[in-house]
Amino acid sequence: MIQFEAWAYSRCDQWKKSYRYTLVSEFRSHITNAKNAIIRAFELSNAMKEEKRYLYSIAMGELSIIESNMDIMIMDNIGVMSEKEWAESAKRIDDIRIALSRLLNSLN
Repeated sequence: MIQFEAWAYSRCDQWKKSYRYTLVSEFRSHITNAKNAIIRAFELSNAMKEEKRYLYSIAMGELSIIESNMDIMIMDNIGVMSEKEWAESAKRIDDIRIALSRLLNSLN
């Protein structure tokens, strides 16, 4: 998640400036929210399974919002993100989702 956030920050400066303070800003903030939820959950004791499950679920929800933003960013009339960047982001999100699913399953 931290690597995805770093990638997003480095790419966002190259995207259309007209969306920098709206769509791109929202995209980055949801990435940060997901990362923060994962870090908070990871730092909790394994005895606090419900809290961990809750925070990992928040991160999963944030990933869905991120994907929704990406779908808007790739639209022809907006064109903030290229198809290559979209594919790279989608791959990163899939990898993060798999890791989160494993973490959630380990709590059962």
